[in-house]
Amino acid sequence: MARLLISVRDVQEARVARECGADLIDVKEPSRGPLGAADFDVVGDVVREVAGRTPVSMALGELLQWLPCRASQLPEGLTYAKMGMAGTIGNSAWLSTWRLALESLPNSVLSVAVAYADWFTAGAPQPLEIAVEAAGLGCSWLLIDTFSKSSGWLLECISFRELGELVSLARQRRLGVVLAGSLSEQTIPMVLPLEPDYVAVRGAACCGGRLGCVEAARVERLARLLA
Repeated sequence: MARLLISVRDVQEARVARECGADLIDVKEPSRGPLGAADFDVVGDVVREVAGRTPVSMALGELLQWLPCRASQLPEGLTYAKMGMAGTIGNSAWLSTWRLALESLPNSVLSVAVAYADWFTAGAPQPLEIAVEAAGLGCSWLLIDTFSKSSGWLLECISFRELGELVSLARQRRLGVVLAGSLSEQTIPMVLPLEPDYVAVRGAACCGGRLGCVEAARVERLARLLA
């Protein structure tokens, strides 16, 4: 059964998400992009609020924005960290840059590889290429997301067949699978046959879209849908 990941931007949203059925709390700042990094003190507040009752993940932005020296500032208690590959296409050093970024993370933090379904718009490597390299670089999970929220939801950026092949490849490499990309109550049932480990949402959990606020009733409906 797929579990529910809710992306939050502060400790108040984290409290609502946890109390209303989220299985994993993800911290990001949506005004800074699809994987916009929240301030580290905000992430620390969320970790303390959750207090081990659910795992906490954090978006670190895009690979080309990440400074490995910042890894020492990551809050204790963080379970997962992820960064996108936007802008790396055509950069011959992207793979070695990714390796160095992952090696900078604390051993206690599991790495999540990010494949953008709208990879061409993002200027990122193709999703299959990300999935092929992820396990070899020590990643534990593969997040399949969309970069541009104006590109449409996940299955408007990648066909169901291609998505299934990507999920299958991830399974072969023993990667956990997280599906995201403007998923909603209406579209989540369309990806559940692929049996992802997590379904990740923000906009569907918010009043007013992804830049709005996480709303208890919306989280509860999403939790019931997956249950």
